[in-house]
Amino acid sequence: MAEAKMAMPTVPNFEVHTDLATRGTRWAKWLKRFESAMVGFNITDSTRKRALLLFYGGQDMQDEFDTLTETGEDKDYKKAVEKLTAHFTPKVNADYETILFRKLMQESHETIDEFCSRLRQQAAKCDFHDTDREIRTQITVGCKSDFSINHR
Repeated sequence: MAEAKMAMPTVPNFEVHTDLATRGTRWAKWLKRFESAMVGFNITDSTRKRALLLFYGGQDMQDEFDTLTETGEDKDYKKAVEKLTAHFTPKVNADYETILFRKLMQESHETIDEFCSRLRQQAAKCDFHDTDREIRTQITVGCKSDFSINHR
């Protein structure tokens, strides 16, 4: 019986030079989508995954990768991902991120759920001991919805 051939997934290139301020977040999302495609198409061989990572990443990503050191051998998919992640993800200044968190206020068009989601995203960048408590406090301070303080 002839083996059925599946078309390779289409994954857009990673935009290396677009909006450097959001590059780390965009990289994490792109990588998650890429890895989902690898699972969906049952691609498990590390050498193949690494080659596809660099191919689908696009020429700009390949050029950036070529400047990195200690990226491992062709079979070292995890090492390639670690190096690219370290390269594309900026160092987080938890103090600065906490200041930004404290400044967050509910926007007039924003539901309480949307505000909570925004708080949770920012809190992930902070070094909070009790994230849920910090979010509740910020809701109390920054929420403009009438029910926020009395209905938690």
